[in-house]
Amino acid sequence: MKRVPFLTLVVLFSVFLVGLSAEEPVVLQPSAPSYTPAERAALLAGIDAVTGILGSGYPLSYRQLEGLGFKDDDFIEFTAGTLYSAGYRVAIVEKDGWNGSSHRFLLVGIDLGDDVFGWIPVEASPSELQSHWLLGEIPWADESETLFDFRYLSYDRLIEYVVITLPSLNLRPPGSPVINNPAATMVFVEGARIIAYQWSIDGGAPVTTTSSTLWHTFTEPGDHTISVTVIDEHGGRATAEVSFEVLEKRHQCHCNNP
Repeated sequence: MKRVPFLTLVVLFSVFLVGLSAEEPVVLQPSAPSYTPAERAALLAGIDAVTGILGSGYPLSYRQLEGLGFKDDDFIEFTAGTLYSAGYRVAIVEKDGWNGSSHRFLLVGIDLGDDVFGWIPVEASPSELQSHWLLGEIPWADESETLFDFRYLSYDRLIEYVVITLPSLNLRPPGSPVINNPAATMVFVEGARIIAYQWSIDGGAPVTTTSSTLWHTFTEPGDHTISVTVIDEHGGRATAEVSFEVLEKRHQCHCNNP
């Protein structure tokens, strides 16, 4: 019999222990007795926050992404990336025997404090959603929204923990802008393909474009601010802001010609 070196046995045993200790997401009902009152309060607050993100799909809901050639799996990954960009842990899982086939949905980790996470299900498949305008929804078992749909409490396989690289931005202000004259603000982005730019002027309502340049005519001199949030094809989002002065009139040069 061929002997296995002791060091090899130690390495194999260590790998086996690592495999056993790798925890996969577990979904519990919000009313589960294992949650402390503080943890349950944090979980419910997190559910509200995630619901808000999923409901703010416009202008990048399934209807818009479908026009960009996105398929169902692309949309699920986009929703996962959007939640990841918002600071959540996100896993894509799959369950068999779902209407005769397999079905993928998301599990989102809510930080409950002390390195404890409560995992909640999120449905992001366009074939399951009721609206084209949502990025996804939390599947409740009843209208009172106290119990998750029991189908989402288990799954057959963990596909992946979502990790994406967020876009890198360089936002440049307009050069010496003057009131009542169009001025251009440009953003340069490194990363995946950008599919939308959301601009805000002086904290106003965002304006969404597909262009990396924003033209605007300022009517008031003084300090102004422009911010932009870029959204890439993976759901990655990044924001930059720049401040500058708008002049009442152009400076006149009284230089002496040689």
